[in-house]
Amino acid sequence: MAFLDIVGCTLRFGGLTAVKDFSLAIEPGELVGLIGPNGAGKTTVFNLISGVYEPSEGDIRLGGKSLAGLRPSRINRLGVARTFQNIRLFPQLTVLDNVRVAFHTQLRTNLLEAVLDDPAYRSEEAWVEGEAIALLRIFGLDEARGERAGSLPYGEQRRLEIARALATRPRLLLLDEPAAGMNPQEKGELMEMIRWVREHFALTVLVIEHDMGVVMGICERIVVLDYGHAIAAGTPAEIRRDPKVIAAYLGEEAPGLPEDDGPGGP
Repeated sequence: MAFLDIVGCTLRFGGLTAVKDFSLAIEPGELVGLIGPNGAGKTTVFNLISGVYEPSEGDIRLGGKSLAGLRPSRINRLGVARTFQNIRLFPQLTVLDNVRVAFHTQLRTNLLEAVLDDPAYRSEEAWVEGEAIALLRIFGLDEARGERAGSLPYGEQRRLEIARALATRPRLLLLDEPAAGMNPQEKGELMEMIRWVREHFALTVLVIEHDMGVVMGICERIVVLDYGHAIAAGTPAEIRRDPKVIAAYLGEEAPGLPEDDGPGGP
């Protein structure tokens, strides 16, 4: 049984079919890319997995448990975390507090214990701060812990968003266009970071990305969406030569596709 198993999912908004009979099976530890032209339904798939939408038809299972119809908070507790195409940090909070807040799903003390400043509450708060700082250190953000998140450079905000997602202790990490707005150096650093995070945290990763150099460079397998349904799936080498994929990208190979056949990338 696949770790993430999307089976025949369809999502309709009135007369509009956003995703049509979409299926995807991902094994534990895989790093898979989801690509396609603008409006193909990629982020909608993420919204289905994370519980923003409930499928009109089909099912989504994580480790054999159905996620369909569950609240996003419940799905997060089951091990699914995500980032967003448009960064959604708490810009007025500090860098540290953006990560601290993500630990709330793991806390056991209650509001009364917090109000009474119970020793158990103080112990948990100390643990959260230590864990949050450790995550920030991994992403090179520990020296900025006291700064407002909204004041960080764009690339650092992206890293902070990933750190916050990891604070929920996910098993499945969904990255929605993590390279958006990054310069070439930042993209190279991002690719190395995604590889390292996958290995270090023993994660399964599904990534949406428009930058073909990034997605072809890090993903072991790629699925291509067009008009809400999958038109191709395979290794980066297979995808870059697939006639249906080439046709979906305006009749020619998308710019920046590397010649490498493997996930090592440029």
